[in-house]
Amino acid sequence: MMSELMLSNLLSKPVCTGSLLLISDHEDDLIIFKGLQNKHDYTLHISQEGNLALEKAVKHQPDIILLALDFTHTPANILIRHLQSKASLQKIPIIAIIEENEPFDRKKLFKNGYVDYLIRPLQPEEIYARVNVRMKMQKYLPNDQNPNFVLIDVEKLESIFTSLLSNSLQLEEKVAEHTEELLELNKVYERFVPREFLDFLNKNSITEVKPGDQVQREMTILFMDIRDFTSLSEKMTPQQNFNFLNAFLNQITPVIRENNGFIDKYIGDAVMALFPHNPEDALKAAIKMCKTTERHNLKLRALNYPLIKIGIGVHTGRLMLGILGDKERMQSTVISDSVNLASRLEGLSKTYGTSIILSKHTLLRVQNVKKYNFRFVGKIQVKGKKNAISVYEILDGEKIEMLKLKLKTKQDFEKGITFYQNKKFAEASVQFNRILKFNPEDKATRLYFERCAQLMVHGVPDDWDGVEIMSGK
Repeated sequence: MMSELMLSNLLSKPVCTGSLLLISDHEDDLIIFKGLQNKHDYTLHISQEGNLALEKAVKHQPDIILLALDFTHTPANILIRHLQSKASLQKIPIIAIIEENEPFDRKKLFKNGYVDYLIRPLQPEEIYARVNVRMKMQKYLPNDQNPNFVLIDVEKLESIFTSLLSNSLQLEEKVAEHTEELLELNKVYERFVPREFLDFLNKNSITEVKPGDQVQREMTILFMDIRDFTSLSEKMTPQQNFNFLNAFLNQITPVIRENNGFIDKYIGDAVMALFPHNPEDALKAAIKMCKTTERHNLKLRALNYPLIKIGIGVHTGRLMLGILGDKERMQSTVISDSVNLASRLEGLSKTYGTSIILSKHTLLRVQNVKKYNFRFVGKIQVKGKKNAISVYEILDGEKIEMLKLKLKTKQDFEKGITFYQNKKFAEASVQFNRILKFNPEDKATRLYFERCAQLMVHGVPDDWDGVEIMSGK
């Protein structure tokens, strides 16, 4: 006789796969079982016609037959007699599907040839557990290869099966709960290490990362910084300071995600973001961040809080994404000269008194560049680097009044820059002075006007080429 320990060991073995024949015309049954088929390795055959059910059973020889007692085409008791009349089908277990409010006698059900039953509304986890158990039990049914097998009585088998199934379902629930907890925990971790970062490292979970993991990619880097935040913070308590900054970041960071970027890190009042797909995504985000800041300032003015002004630098280049540290303390980071240059451009936006500074390298990669307003503001060279780069001011980030003024004087400004780089400082001064009379708040123009005056008074160094050397941020 099969012992309870023997049956328990059997049911704890790995999941079996096999084929199921579902005899039902109930739409919900079909949906549930098709979902089960997609999720697991079962082959599913379906019969919604009584006369076809027998043919399909004989043809496919399923491991398990599931028969709806409310099958409308042929009464279930007649259909089961037909199934049991076929020698090739007699050993196939049949599971009944019963309506929730339908009265039934379990003993009569088993006596009529059913080995188990499922009650609607059907639960995928319960179906999965019961089907697996029945498939495994098939190995221990009497057959020609096991002539000494003695089957225990039905009541005893049902008792053991019910007990083990109950434990199996409880285990399924615990596993499901634990899985849900892990998914939630992973989502929390993604707030600290972006999901995109893990994807680039080809990791499914934060638990898989280790120090030294790295990958090289070309991306567009965006740095944003709040102007004179130290002065702003001095007027507030630490708690007010924290809430003030957090309220602003809650407005700004969604703009980055909306434009296919992700936050690499917060650096005090600064934000570093990466745009892996299209440089224009970063440009759109930068412009919208400026507009969002304007709207946020309306709220701050109503609350009598100091207003915020931001500067943004954008550059595209190759970089290394990776994990630094040791097994006790790790941090995701991005390292490259491109990151350093983007940071310098953000600092340059303060020098030129503009909201957004973009490298030529990025501007050339913007497909719809004619949609945007910009002006050339000069060439810079990061200290330690041989090559200078051209940089542009994106005018669309300015307030509407300033945008109109800079657009009207754009040709004069760029003509003045050309004179300046060709060492024609007097001619350049005329251009810049004309602009300042029209727009005295144009900080970049004033900067070049003052430089021209200094060079005319103090002379031009022999190695001067019009390129500004940036030694610091």
